[in-house]
Formats: sequence, structure tokens, C-alpha cells
Amino acid sequence: MKMTLLAALALPFLATVAVAQPSEDDIMLMAAAQKAVDSYRDSGVAGMGTAVDDCASGLSRASAAEDVEYCVALNIASMHVDDMAANAQGFPRDNRFKQAFVFSQAEELLKFFAPTKHQGQLTPYLQARSASLMNYVTMAANSAQPAQQPQQPAFDGQAAAQAFSTFWQSTDCDEMRSLSQWDALIATLKTTDQQLCATFVQMHQHVQDIKVSKVQPLPGNRAQVTATLTLPQQSMQQQDIFVLENGQWLLAGGN
Repeated sequence: MKMTLLAALALPFLATVAVAQPSEDDIMLMAAAQKAVDSYRDSGVAGMGTAVDDCASGLSRASAAEDVEYCVALNIASMHVDDMAANAQGFPRDNRFKQAFVFSQAEELLKFFAPTKHQGQLTPYLQARSASLMNYVTMAANSAQPAQQPQQPAFDGQAAAQAFSTFWQSTDCDEMRSLSQWDALIATLKTTDQQLCATFVQMHQHVQDIKVSKVQPLPGNRAQVTATLTLPQQSMQQQDIFVLENGQWLLAGGN
């Protein structure tokens, strides 16, 4: 497993670690931190969740203790990445990466798959692991990205949220066309320009207030916007994909 973990680490990250002879445990924690950061860079919080789930689903009673520890470390590292991203961009934390839930999952994995190695109270142990992983996540996040990855523009969640609100409050068809991939919407929904315009106007006339609760960055200069729409008699949850084109967020014509 040591060779696998070493291969998973980016060279710029290893160069930042002030450990002359990192132990196998250090290498495992660094690999988990790097994996969490890379997953977020590639696919956002959803990508981290998939990586954590895939790791845990691959465990069995026959798994080595270090494999169990890696999956636990990956979950905790992802928790810190989510925290850093939420603080930096002003978004709510993802519930699955809040500490209480992550630590609960970690305890279940350790008690089930590595019961002989971990006995008694696990909270102090997990807190210590969390502190170490927070440092490694910070190093990984600050390390240079691989040269083959093009530099992405800074993600502007507030602009995507504003585009969502403007679109859902508009009853002007020309404005809605300018705020969306209109032709793609017509093709996807198998409708006409007039029918699509009339449908949106009818829907938007009933929207009294909009509260955006989350803007999730996605690959390909896209964002998933989640909001609560207040209607005359009720409220409803709405989730749309927006895509950044020429510096403007547009309602995507497809997923």
C-alpha cells in the first residue's frame, strides 16, 4: 500500500511537507488529503462524496487495517475540504461532511473492520487524526495543480445565484432568452419558442420570493443552484444547472 499511496501524491505537495522521513502513516494521511482535494477540484462536493463512498464500499473483513484507516482519513480530509470551500465561498456546509456525521461514520468503519486495533473511546483518536489531516489538506490545497490542468477562473457563486433569481423573477421573454441557453431548452423540452415563453411567464408570475440555499460548483464551468421559491399558497424547492458562457451565468439547456 505504501507504493500506491506514494504514487497518489503530487510531487509539489510532497515538496511542501516538512518531514524528512515520512512514516507510512504520514504518507497515508497525505494521500487521503491529496485525494480529497483532487476530488473537489475535479467534481466538487459530489465528487468527494463518491470517492468516500467508493472507498468504504471496497472494504471487507479481509481488508488490511491500513486500508480501513485510509478510508476514514479520506472522509475526514473531505470534511476539511468542504469546510474550507464553504468558508471561502460563503456557502452552507454539506450535511454529509459535518463533523458529527463524519466521526460517526468513521467510528462505524473502525469498529466493524478494525475492531482489534481500536478499542475504547475513539473520539480522542479521531480528533487527533482530524488535526493532522487539516494540516495536510491545507498543504495540498495550496500546492500547485498538475501542469496539464488548465487554470480555471475563480468560481463566483454569488453571480450564479443572482442569475437564478433574476431568471425566476422575470416575466419578460427577451430577458429570459438572454439569461438561458434558450434554443437548447426548446430542443430539450420539445417545445416551441412561444410555448416555452408562455410557460415560463405563467410560472414566474406566481413567484413572490426566492431564497438561494446552495450553489454547488460543477465541472465544465457549471453550477447547481438550489433555492426555495415562495408562491401564494405554498413554497417549493427548485434546483437548476447554470453554465458560465463569456462571463455570464445562463440557465443550462440540458444536464
